[in-house]
Amino acid sequence: MPAVGNCIPWSGFTKTASTVILTTSGTGCLSSDGKVLTVSVSSADPVFFGAGQLQSDYIQLCPTGVKGCPLGGGRDSGQFGGPAAPVTCTANLLHLPATHD
Repeated sequence: MPAVGNCIPWSGFTKTASTVILTTSGTGCLSSDGKVLTVSVSSADPVFFGAGQLQSDYIQLCPTGVKGCPLGGGRDSGQFGGPAAPVTCTANLLHLPATHD
């Protein structure tokens, strides 16, 4: 999580659908009041999207525990558009299998 009023880059993998794992990089920024986390990501997976194809998402949500979320709910604008919400990181989410979609 970035510090209040700051952004941090990150890279890694993102799980989507039931078995699809995307190679993803982007930047996360936390608003100056600490109420809104904005994450911009670009993802690749030649089997899922096609060779040479990148997909982008722009996600805004309120971190867990924020009172008075100004968004009225998180949202994702982009390839996987729709509602967005914080998720607790678990060991299962951190598992990267040798083969995947």
